This record gives sequence, C-alpha cells and structure tokens, in this order.
Amino acid sequence: MGDFPHIYLGGIRQGMATASWTFLAATATGRIQVPLGGLLGFCGWLPFAQQLERLLSGLSLIPGSAQSQSLISGFYFDEIAEISRSDQPVHNSVLSTPMFLSHGSDDPWVPVELGRQACQVSRRLIVRVDWQEFTSAEGDGYWVKEPEGFDHILKFLEG
Repeated sequence: MGDFPHIYLGGIRQGMATASWTFLAATATGRIQVPLGGLLGFCGWLPFAQQLERLLSGLSLIPGSAQSQSLISGFYFDEIAEISRSDQPVHNSVLSTPMFLSHGSDDPWVPVELGRQACQVSRRLIVRVDWQEFTSAEGDGYWVKEPEGFDHILKFLEG
C-alpha cells in the first residue's frame, strides 16, 4: 500500500469523466482502500452526476464519512452494476483523497455548468475538493489557462 499516496488520477474533458468515475467505482467496490495522492480534472464532467445529486438531496452527509462511502457503494451496486452488493468493508479514508477541478467559464464544448455540478457533487462526498474557474484559456476556455492554471495545479500537488 505504500505507493498509493504517489498515485494521481486525472484528465481533461472525457479523461476527467473517466478518472472521476474510475475513482468512485474503485472506492465503491473496495478496490481502493487507502487515499490516493489526488484527483485532477479539467474542463470535464462527472458521470451520473444528476443521479448522484438526486440521491444526495435532503441528506446531511459529512464528506469522507462512512455514510458517504456506504452511499457510493450502494449507488454503484444497486444503480450502475445492478448486482447484489457483497459485504465490502467500508474504507471511508479513501474519500480523503484530495481533488482539484478546473474549468473555463467560456468553454464552447463542455459547459462550465457540468464542471460546477461535478464540483458540487464531489464536495458532498470527498473531504477536499478545490475548484478553479477561469476565462480565456487558449482563446476559448477549453484548456488550462496559462500560467495561473498551472500555478494552481502545482500548489495542489505540493499539498
């Protein structure tokens, strides 16, 4: 288990969706049992965000709690995999994996609202979620804004 704090999952656009869902599915199934170094997502979205929002509405969860972990597991097994849940041990410490999300408000391809939604849902489940919204990266907001976007990434990676 020693190298998990040095593993980061991340991506831009669909890569963000893939990385965030991989993390949640691995958390739900118990395949990740200790926190990772972090999650990074840029100009993307969270798969099943609307379903998770509905599930979370009206609940008072502490991000990173055993209740959050149980909710993720239940959602994965009952709604996505549609298989009966095995008795997976709850490893809620995984949800202390920090997450950094960034999105251009003028992104013409992936609406910033999807990035904001990913941030809001993630903040209900994960202990630390940093959000950075910017304008005019590479002329259209569909990338990481230089140089300040990379400064935010380095700050996140440093701890």
